Amino acid sequence: MERSNMQAAQNARRLFVGGLPADITQEELTAFLNEAILTAGAGLDSSPALMSCRLQQDKNFAFVELRSAEEATNVMALDGVCLRGEIGVKIKRPSKYDSHTAMMLGPVSPDPTIDLRGLVMVKQAGARNWNTLYVGGLPMDWGEMQVLELLRSYGEVKYLKLMLEKDSGRSRGYAFCEYADDAGTDAALKQLNNYQIMNRFITVNRMME
Repeated sequence: MERSNMQAAQNARRLFVGGLPADITQEELTAFLNEAILTAGAGLDSSPALMSCRLQQDKNFAFVELRSAEEATNVMALDGVCLRGEIGVKIKRPSKYDSHTAMMLGPVSPDPTIDLRGLVMVKQAGARNWNTLYVGGLPMDWGEMQVLELLRSYGEVKYLKLMLEKDSGRSRGYAFCEYADDAGTDAALKQLNNYQIMNRFITVNRMME
């Protein structure tokens, strides 16, 4: 393969990941993306899909490389996935992406069977009520009823979704909830945030774009 074609093939496997927090590490970003890819079924198998991650920390973005052009295309469907429950990660093609070469390497649109229901997306979160909260740091052995009992201490809960591992069905340690009014939302933000349960500290943030 000519050098130019090799470079085009590599660009087809690469993605730009932007909107990152200043304190993120390559290890955290790699683990987050691999988990999101696995949850959505965007990889070709269950092993880690990322080959490399090059973080530009001073500019809050990174370039990642997937194992194949097909997986890179699939990961485009994750544009807007929430990092740390509130940060919408931007996933784009690199500026040197050559669509003509990419067409010879694999699909140029994500697999329609990719399932985003196990992830929280900024596009979805932006449409949520102002009283929708991210609640993290929950005990890993808690079920939905235990989480609901905790949240009801601060007001009427209209909506609760405890996030679960796709394969095992075990809790991922965080949930999204919506209170019926501002009073419940404000009480949870003020009183539950940084509250310690066993050896874990609860994190409560309002969902936002």
